[in-house]
Amino acid sequence: MKRIYLLFVIFFSCGKLLVTPESNNKPENNFEIFWREFDKYYSFFEYKGVNWDSLYNVYRPIVDNRISEKELFHILAAMLSVLKDGHILLLTPYGEYNYEGWWKDYPANYYYIIVEQYYLKNVVRLSNGKIISGDLNEELGYIHISNFKGDNDWNNSIDKVLDRLKNKKGLIIDIRNNGGGNTGKSEYLASRFADKKRLYSYIQWRNGPNHNDFTEPIPLYIEPSEKWRFIKPVAVLTNRQSFSAAESFVLAMRVFPNVTIIGSTTGGGSGSPILRELPNGWVYQIPVSVQLTPEKKFYEEKGLEPDIYVNTTYRDYIMRRDRIIDRAIVELKGKLKKEKSK
Repeated sequence: MKRIYLLFVIFFSCGKLLVTPESNNKPENNFEIFWREFDKYYSFFEYKGVNWDSLYNVYRPIVDNRISEKELFHILAAMLSVLKDGHILLLTPYGEYNYEGWWKDYPANYYYIIVEQYYLKNVVRLSNGKIISGDLNEELGYIHISNFKGDNDWNNSIDKVLDRLKNKKGLIIDIRNNGGGNTGKSEYLASRFADKKRLYSYIQWRNGPNHNDFTEPIPLYIEPSEKWRFIKPVAVLTNRQSFSAAESFVLAMRVFPNVTIIGSTTGGGSGSPILRELPNGWVYQIPVSVQLTPEKKFYEEKGLEPDIYVNTTYRDYIMRRDRIIDRAIVELKGKLKKEKSK
């Protein structure tokens, strides 16, 4: 139960909790509410080619008020597994469901112990270790951000890190293994690198009973921060575990001319989630929107491709090298050399 409570707190920061008013706490009623809420709000049925009505016809006949809550959990989890969506969550006393296939079958492409021990000097940890910074050399600084969750302390930590590294000639922003959080945080950070107001994405919200009922695409812009901005060369490092709000950060950063995305394709999580609660107290999370690239293309499941694709290998790990950081250093040094020759 402690883990379930902690996960509830974590995910509350990502979505709005809406408590269902029905008080009939029976398996059949809980199933009906659960199915109906996904039918009403979930944003990727058509994109994923999932017939939600067919799943109802498969699973509804095996649900009656005599089954245990543990059996009900396994039935709901089986339905959710068809959607293969990393933003979907179901928390119960009998287990939790959260799809992990979006990252588990891909190369790790990140071992922080190698970065800290063999690349960084003058390491500083802020925001309870969520933000780690250091010096790669005299010219280049490094920041790793493990997630985009937090309060004003997170913003203040970002400000402190950037102030510390403001005299560097180039920066590496590492969001490998960043599972997301609050898009407002990712925009806050991206605004510190903005040269001018730029369109970086579109979003559509599910807004009707049909699975293809959506608002028109709403443009999202990133604007320059009122604070000082770092408009020198920047490399953003990604891997498959860069997900959700981390991908919003990639979308924003890659529209700036001074930024290069390096690493592997991101996790492909583009739906903003809300939280719901069943009469039995189980909490579940439903993605209710679709985020698109500036070209109005889907990246759900597929992820966002880097400008420069690099994989690490087991041999790299044995040799204590991070091939993605090595490539980023080469890229930044090349840009600095070009600037000097102008």
